[in-house]
Amino acid sequence: MGVTRWRRLSQAVSAALFILPPLVRTGGRSLVLLDLPRLRFFLAGRVLGIEDLYLLWFAAGGFLFAFLLAATVLGRAWCGWACPQTWFLNAGDLIRKKTRGTATSAAVRHLLFILMAAACGFVFTAWFIDARTLAARIMRLAPGPWPGGTITAVTVIAWLDLVLIKRVFCRDFCPYGRIQAALSLPATLLVGIPAAEMARCIDCRSCIKSCPMGIDIRDGLQIACINCGECIDACRTVMGRRGGEGLVAYRFGNESARDALLNPRVLIAALFLTVCLTALFWQAGHPPGADLAVRRLAGIRPRVTAKGEVSHFFDARIRNRGKRSGEFHLTVTGPGVRLAGNTKTGTLPPGGNTTLRFVLVTGRKTGGKARITLADEDGRELAAVRVTVPETASQP
Repeated sequence: MGVTRWRRLSQAVSAALFILPPLVRTGGRSLVLLDLPRLRFFLAGRVLGIEDLYLLWFAAGGFLFAFLLAATVLGRAWCGWACPQTWFLNAGDLIRKKTRGTATSAAVRHLLFILMAAACGFVFTAWFIDARTLAARIMRLAPGPWPGGTITAVTVIAWLDLVLIKRVFCRDFCPYGRIQAALSLPATLLVGIPAAEMARCIDCRSCIKSCPMGIDIRDGLQIACINCGECIDACRTVMGRRGGEGLVAYRFGNESARDALLNPRVLIAALFLTVCLTALFWQAGHPPGADLAVRRLAGIRPRVTAKGEVSHFFDARIRNRGKRSGEFHLTVTGPGVRLAGNTKTGTLPPGGNTTLRFVLVTGRKTGGKARITLADEDGRELAAVRVTVPETASQP
């Protein structure tokens, strides 16, 4: 299996990771949905809210160290093997190849480009709006200003990318190439011809003709090279006909793969990446069953009842963070403290929330700390907070 086939497989996986998550449904929702207006993130049936924002720190740390690791070890392999810009343009190149010829072919080509760009706009928007809902709005010709504007903007940008910008962005503007050049080591993966093999070059120029960036790999390391490996297969094909081996190959600079991977910078980035990903998956995989936030009602002072007890007024905000619907209730522990008022929720769906207003009843001289607990239908404690109960109160 040549380099090109492996690269196409990698690009297919990358394309699937962009296209499928917002379109595939599980539990009545998209597999992945970023609900920005409600500050919720749906992921494989789970609902993550603003309370889960701390997970972004682990995700951002993982992304940062993965970026450093990839740029240091693999060079621009990301650009050639997985970048959406690359596989999107490769799909455009395939359409160009299949529609060469007459004016009718040119019209078909541009029609296909428009459809590709529109599909890209739809999929991008579907990451933020449920795909079925978005499709239904489009069919009614009423997508709404923000969804319609987003689809239109992405469609225009994608179309310009196909017909005008092409690989100019990769060569002259992509920040990854500049950052990667600054992070590269003598052992970074690159595509090239060893100096000892240059004498066997027959100057067929197949490597130049096959290069999507239009560079000559024989000139040595170049920032425009995206490590796609097209030149490797082209050289292998030509030299194979002459009974020889290809000259162009992937190599870890002038060092062995072992020396490249045991570099201190690589090991440190790999260590921190492992820590961030472990923390992220552990925290995401072991969420609390529910959230509980309790606050004293502003403007309502504690009151003494006719029985000489003191009523303290609170509300509790409860959110179901589990995967199933459920009912919850509040309990309290503390010296001489009991609950009154609304202490039970109705059925909350996953990600659903509600607010309960309740009363903490204490003795006239009782004060200090009280522990309020949130439990599910089976009596399992899911969350708890401590509140301060003052000793003084206004008269009834």
